[in-house]
Amino acid sequence: MQESERSLGGDEWCVLKYLESRPTEFIAAVEIARRADRKGLSFADPRWAYQALRGLWELGMIETEGGERYRVKTPEANVSEPAKRFIAPHLRAILEQSNRRFDLSGYV
Repeated sequence: MQESERSLGGDEWCVLKYLESRPTEFIAAVEIARRADRKGLSFADPRWAYQALRGLWELGMIETEGGERYRVKTPEANVSEPAKRFIAPHLRAILEQSNRRFDLSGYV
């Protein structure tokens, strides 16, 4: 159990567990309310999950693509060091011998 999961309400926990079951997909809020329903709330109030979604979004646990589609926040890529690109050795030599300056530090 994560540190931030301890403070979640029942509705938020239910929505989060449903989103974790489909981590790569952005899911519409209406579908979340219908499928994450644990007490038959979607019949009484079809928008019951909206407040839980807003709470999870404010906690930074889920992300949105704009509109009303949500998913669990994915771990950030390692941004500390960008990936190196390949450049053919003969092209590197040509660029280094030219009279122009090229930044080749990001190339292998």
